[in-house]
Amino acid sequence: MTSFVIDQHLKTEYGYWSRSSTSMSEPQDSDPFEVAVQKLITTNKAGKTPITLEAMVLLLRAQGQSLKDSYEKRLAEKDSQIADLTARTRDLELKCDRLDQFDRRNSLRVRGIPESKDVSSPEDTDQMVIDLGTTLNLNITSIDIARSHRVGNRDRDRDILVKFVKFENKIKFMKARMSLKAKKPGVYINEDLTKHRVRLFALARRLKREKVILDTWTKTGAIFVKLRNGEIKQIVSDEMLHNLCDNL
Repeated sequence: MTSFVIDQHLKTEYGYWSRSSTSMSEPQDSDPFEVAVQKLITTNKAGKTPITLEAMVLLLRAQGQSLKDSYEKRLAEKDSQIADLTARTRDLELKCDRLDQFDRRNSLRVRGIPESKDVSSPEDTDQMVIDLGTTLNLNITSIDIARSHRVGNRDRDRDILVKFVKFENKIKFMKARMSLKAKKPGVYINEDLTKHRVRLFALARRLKREKVILDTWTKTGAIFVKLRNGEIKQIVSDEMLHNLCDNL
């Protein structure tokens, strides 16, 4: 039964309108149940037609529907606000990640160079990078290196993180690393990626092993994948990678 029909029924039988009517004067923040009960008591005291169970059910049903509609509207508004805030937060996270990665554009990581166990004698990681450059036929000197040091857990030989003064020197190492397998087995050169990109690149490599994608690689901090249809795409998030694979 519609709210209008209920209002007409209550008006005819008992001389008042339900809360859904525009002629009601109760405050908007009044509890619907209390309003309904108060009307029943007031009507009965006034000596009008006795309130029947059917009328009480109709009135309470109307008030309940009004409360439900109000709740659903507020819930939809909150859901919309949450979705908007989630999207804005995600955008901010990606922007921060891009800035973080840009700060690492001159850096790379060298893995597999044995670490000295003598903590009393500090290692010269700059010289280790220079020696590696010599092995790769690269002319690198100490003035080309902004800083270098070990990073990671001490349960294994830690990576050497090196930041070059010039971006060009990093690119030279990245291009020459293809000869490492023959010249320096067990040593690897990789880009210095943010935590988000390290995890994303690991996911892409797993999908490559599972033959979901054909290949994956990084270039100046960006992550690329080659899909089974031959397309090459840059990925920035898990969702984007999964969507690309699902649409194959």
